[in-house]
Amino acid sequence: MKKIKSILLAAALPLLIVLGSCGDESTTTKPKPSLTFQTGSGFTFSDAQASVDSILVIGIRATSNDQKLKNIKITQSTNGGTPATLWDTTVSGKILNYDYDYEVSGGVTDSITLTVTATDDNGETASQSLKIDIFPAQIPPAPQAGQKVYNMQSPTGYNGAYDLNTATP
Repeated sequence: MKKIKSILLAAALPLLIVLGSCGDESTTTKPKPSLTFQTGSGFTFSDAQASVDSILVIGIRATSNDQKLKNIKITQSTNGGTPATLWDTTVSGKILNYDYDYEVSGGVTDSITLTVTATDDNGETASQSLKIDIFPAQIPPAPQAGQKVYNMQSPTGYNGAYDLNTATP
C-alpha cells in the first residue's frame, strides 16, 4: 500500500508542477509619468479667463518614474472642436521643466481647452488640461472731439449742453 502511494505521489508531483505553471500570465503595471503645472505668481495653472493676444505662461513639470520621457505634446481645442497640435517635442531625459508661452487666440466668448500630454518610453501617458475663456479686451474708447450731452429743459444760462471732453457746460 505504501508503494502505491509513493508511485502515485511520484506521478502526480510533476503533473502538479506543470499544471501550476500554466496559470494566467501576470501583467505588471507600468507606472505612468507624472505631469503637473507650476503654480504661483506669473503662471497659469488652472482654468482662467483672458483676452485675445494675452500671453499666458504655463509651467510644465513632467517626470517619468521608470523610463525616459519620450515626448511632450500640447493641443488646443476651440469650443469643443477637433484638437490641433500647438507644440510637440521629443524629450531625452526623465525630467522636463519647461515654461510654455501661450498667446491667446480666438474670438470673444470662445472657450479654449489646452491639453498637455507626457509620454514615456513604455508608451504610458499622463495628461492635464486647462480651460481658457476669452473675454473682450477692456480698452477705453479714445476721446472724440465734440461730444456733448444736450438737455432741452436746461436752466437759463446753461446753454443746453454739457461738453464731455472738457467737463464744462
